[in-house]
This record gives sequence, C-alpha cells and structure tokens, in this order.
Amino acid sequence: MSQPANPHEPLPRRHKRVVGGDPTGPGAPRQPSRGSVPAPGPADGTQPTNETAPSSLPCRWRRQPPSRDARDGASIFHSVHRLYVYPLLRGRYVKALVLGLAVLLCVFLYYGITWTWSSGDAVADKETSATDAEENAPAVHSAHAIADNENSDADTEENGPATHTGQPSLRQKVLPSIVTIQCDDGRGTGFVIENGLVVTAYHVVPKGRKATVVFQDGERAKVVYHIAWDPERDLAVLRTDTKRKLEPLELAGALPAVGEPVASFQPGGGELRGEVLDASDDEVLSRIARHVILRKTLKAVPGWSGSPIVNMEGRVVGIASVSEGATFKAAGIKFIGSGTGAVPVTVLRALLGIAQLDEAIRLHPGSAERYHDRASLHCYNGDLDKAVADYTEAIRLKPEYAEAYYDRGQAYARKDDFDKAVSDYTKAIDLGRKTFAEYQARAAAYDNKGDRSKAITDYTEAIRLKPQTPALYRLRGVVYAASGAHEQAIADLTEAIRLDPKSAELYCARGAIYGALRQSDNAINDFTEAIRLDRSFVKAYENRGAAYWEMGEQDRALTDLTQVIRLRPNVEAYMDRGRIYALMADNDKAIADFTAAIRLNPAEAVLYEYRGRVYARTGDFDKALADLTEAVRLDSENADFHYVRGMIYVTQREFHKAVLDFTEAIRLDSRFAKAYYARAGVYKQLGNSDKAKTDLKRAMDLGYQPD
Repeated sequence: MSQPANPHEPLPRRHKRVVGGDPTGPGAPRQPSRGSVPAPGPADGTQPTNETAPSSLPCRWRRQPPSRDARDGASIFHSVHRLYVYPLLRGRYVKALVLGLAVLLCVFLYYGITWTWSSGDAVADKETSATDAEENAPAVHSAHAIADNENSDADTEENGPATHTGQPSLRQKVLPSIVTIQCDDGRGTGFVIENGLVVTAYHVVPKGRKATVVFQDGERAKVVYHIAWDPERDLAVLRTDTKRKLEPLELAGALPAVGEPVASFQPGGGELRGEVLDASDDEVLSRIARHVILRKTLKAVPGWSGSPIVNMEGRVVGIASVSEGATFKAAGIKFIGSGTGAVPVTVLRALLGIAQLDEAIRLHPGSAERYHDRASLHCYNGDLDKAVADYTEAIRLKPEYAEAYYDRGQAYARKDDFDKAVSDYTKAIDLGRKTFAEYQARAAAYDNKGDRSKAITDYTEAIRLKPQTPALYRLRGVVYAASGAHEQAIADLTEAIRLDPKSAELYCARGAIYGALRQSDNAINDFTEAIRLDRSFVKAYENRGAAYWEMGEQDRALTDLTQVIRLRPNVEAYMDRGRIYALMADNDKAIADFTAAIRLNPAEAVLYEYRGRVYARTGDFDKALADLTEAVRLDSENADFHYVRGMIYVTQREFHKAVLDFTEAIRLDSRFAKAYYARAGVYKQLGNSDKAKTDLKRAMDLGYQPD
C-alpha cells in the first residue's frame, strides 16, 4: 500500500511541450519509437524536471506509472480509465471484459450498501424523532385528541400497524362501506352488501318511509324500496338508486364464538369495541360495551342503529339494533339486546335468501324444491308458521316428497305440535326415508307426548341402524330413567361412555340417574369425573352440589354452588345456596343470595317466600310481610304462601288477617293439615272454641302431629 506524500514537498511538474527547438533537447516532442526503452531516472528516485529531461522519452502508447501523490489523488474516472480503457485499446478484450464486469459489480455493491445504510439511518432518525416528539410534546387536554390516540392504540393492538404491514386497519377496511341514513324523524346507520343494496335496522327505515342514504364522500342516493324486511327482528335490506360502484362488506359465514372480539363503527368516526359474552346454555349476548371510543362527538351514539358489528377480519357478524328488552332468535341461539343489541348475521343471510327465493318462486311457481328451500330458511329464521306453509305447498306440488314431510315434522316439533310431528315423520319413513335420523326424531316426539314405550322402540331401531352413536344410547337411557327402568338406563349410559369415554355430558347424565336412585357415592364419582373432563361444566357442579346437600355435606355443597355462581350466575344457584345458608342460620348471606336471585328473576314468587321466611326469623316482620304479600300477588293460587303469611300475622297478633290466610290456604288445598292446626290455634285466641276443636280434629284426622 502506498504511503501518503509529504505535504511539504512540492508536487513534481509535468514536462512542457515546446514547439520548435532542439528535437532532442529539453521539451522536445516525443517520437513514436516502438523499440526504444526509456532511460532510467535519477538514482535518488526523483522525477526528471523540465530542466533535466531524459535523453529518450517513453513510447507514447505506454503509460508511465503515476507517482504516489498522483495515485492517491486519482479520481474514480481515472481508475476506470486505467483499468478498463487502456487495456481495451491495447486489444486485451477478454481481460478488459472481466475487469469491466468486476468494476461494475463493485460499483453496484458499493452503492447498494450505501443506500441500505442510509435507509436504515433514515428510519432510525424517523423513529427517534417520533419518540422525541412524543416525549417532549406538551400534554394534550382535548378529548378529541385523546380519543384519536385511543383509536390509534386500538388499531395497533387489534390489527397491527398499517404503515409497517401495508395492510389497512380494521377501521380503514370497514368505514368505506358504512353509510348514514336520513329520515324525516331522525337518522341511523347502514352498510353496503352489494351495489345498490344497503342493510340497516328496520326501525330506522320502516316499509313505506322515505329516506336518503349518504355515502362517505357526501354523495346522496334515495331509498327506492325494501328488498327484504323483518320488523320483528328489526332488520331491513334497502335498494337505492345509486349508479356508483360501492364497496361491500363481507358477511361472516358463522356466528362469533364466545369471547371473540367484535367492533362497530359509524360514518363520523364513532367506534365501539367489545366481545361476545356467554349468557347461558342457549343464549349468546353480543354486547359492545367493554371499550368505548368516540373520536369526534358523543352525539354519534343515538344514530348507532343499523351499524355493522364486525369481527377482527372485518366480516359482519351482527347488526346493531334496538336496545332494551329485544330478543332475537336464530338457529336456537338467542341474541339479547342490552345497551347496543345485535341481530345475528344468520338472520340477515336467511332474509337475503328468502328474498332471492321469493323472486325465484315468482318466476317458477310450480317448483316444489324452491318452496322447500324457502321453508327451510323460514324455519332457520324462527318463522315456523311460514315454514309449515311452504313445506305444505311443496308437498302439494310433489306428494311423494319425503324430505319435505320430514322437515315439516321438524317444524311441527319446534312448535310443540308433537302429534303432527309424529304423523309427518311416519309419512317420511313410509316413503322410504328410513335412516336413524327419522327414527330418532320420531322417538323424541313420542317422548314429548309421554308415550315412552314407543319412544324406546324408535330409539332401539335408530341404534340398530347406527349402533356406534353414543348420543342414541344416552337418549334412550334418559327415557328408561323417566319410565322408572333405572337399571336399563344405567346400562345405556355405561355403553355410551364406553363409546365416548371423553364425554363429560355422559358422565353427568349417568350421575343424575345414580342420584335418582339415591346412590350418592356413585353419583358424586360421575359428577367429579365430568368436572375433571370439563372444568367449566356448570351442570356437573350443580348436580354434585345437590348430591352433597342430600348427604348432609353442606360445606362441600356450598363450594360447588359458589363455583356455579362464579362460572355462570343463575337463579337456581343463588336460590339453592341461599337455602343452605338459611339452614345454617347464616341469615345475612341467605338474604343476600335470595336478593341476588330476585334481581335476576323478579317474577319468581317462591324467592320472595324464602326471603320472607328469613326476614321473619331475624325479627324484621315488616319486610317479611312485604315479601309474602308480593309472593301471593305473583301466585295467588299457592296455598303455602297464604299459610306462611298467616303465620307471620299470628306473630304480629293480627288474628283476623291470619284467619283469612289460613282459610284461603285450606280452600286451595283441602288436605292442608298444618293450615287446619294453625287456624285452630287462632280461633282459640279469638275465643271461638267450637271452631278451634273442629279444625284441630280435622288436622289430627289428616295425620298432623304437632312438634
């Protein structure tokens, strides 16, 4: 490697070309003498100056090696010229080509590495500047700015940063398809499902109401007519007169799972985020309440009806609907409106399918299959009367339509018309549909009619046709148990468990049969195994708690009932735990549990009786009388309620009111021995000894033994 020149030494001067003069003297022009060899320079290695020129100059085509100083100061142009141009001019084409490609590769790598470093530095600088800006920015007190930050955080959490992935956020994906719907008396929200079609809540635009749809860019379109509508489920599909190409939202193929995150949006930027909550075995509550973000204004909330509720992929799983008290059913699953309620997407899919089939039937009125398909959608959507009518029309058009008979039987069964269901199942079997499904369905209908022997016969035939089906053994076992054949029931459940040993439900069912036989140890073992297989199996905890209670192990019963309440609070669990607390004389906890149960179901009369009894035990007779009076109001035909209230009146020495209650209890139940005995005591207090003796004799005749 060459050493740098001494900066204090003067740079060597180049030979000056002098016109004229001695051709061999200093400054003489070089001659093209190919055979000559340049004379060596001075022994000290210095370059000849103009004053001391060499006696002979080198060949003009042979390049003198540059000095160390010139080499260090050469530009990239001179380097390329030296490595590529001179060899090319000398005819060394192969070497020139190789050297040229090597140089180009080096240049490419050099600039590529430089660009990569500079890009990384730029990104780092950008992130650093953003961090500095965030750390040094003044505190923002605007509610809008805070909400925007929350929205940004929510998008980052749910969808990842769009700037790094190149994918749009959930809001960016959904908002272009959301519209505002304006009517004379208010406004709502909707969303596009295909060109010209907008979905919203029915109460936003009832049939016959004029309305205007406003798109994201401010363009307006009129609502021409309703494509499909369902006032009961608060759903409407509108046709608009727009000619523009719209951005539709995709409908989800299935209902959201419990715990799945969901979101809803409005055109103005309003946003709600939440999750699907589990309410009970057959209820799913879609509630958008966990995290509320309003980017621009709180006034966005009143117009929320009709907004799409989407999953994290941006697919519609529900439609925001009416708030308090509305219940929507689809495929056996209830969506209960609370706060912001939701119509499930399955209802919308069925409604759209019905609209298409309406048009198909109009064009082809003689097609039994189309009536059958529309009936199936009506049935799925919970409109059983329309389903039966369409199945009937399909059968009229095609009398040998076995599938229509079977499906109509299913509709009748859901309407609790089991006689007609049995008739249709039988017709389907006679027409050749003899799979296990027909026999299983007819067996269930017979069981609901109370004809258990025929139910067992049909379940037996279904098992013969499909012997490896655990559910069939379970169903037949339950019917055996209901008919008193407990040994056969246990045998069927044991076979079902053999076929499916991982089913917690089967162990729970067999445990219930052991419980009915008062085989508490076997019952508890089965319930415990069910809980081991499924730690969230509420029914198993409930049944095991009841079994412990039967055995007198109240502490264990309380533990199981507390677990039930933790997993799924319900009236029965609070009521049973309250009764145990009452038996243990833990009055405060008993009252608290009965109060919680009443809060969940204020129309359950027996809860007021239980709480009233505990209030009376604590000496709070005013509350006790209030509870028993409410129980009587809710169920005036219950003799026990009148008897208990009468006993409270006795403690308050209101004997005439007590006589009225005991008399009403006896009227409702003429063999109510305790009521006769209590009334005899009141008559004695009132001085009516004859009536007292008559009532006492009647109580003794009925077998009453005083404590």
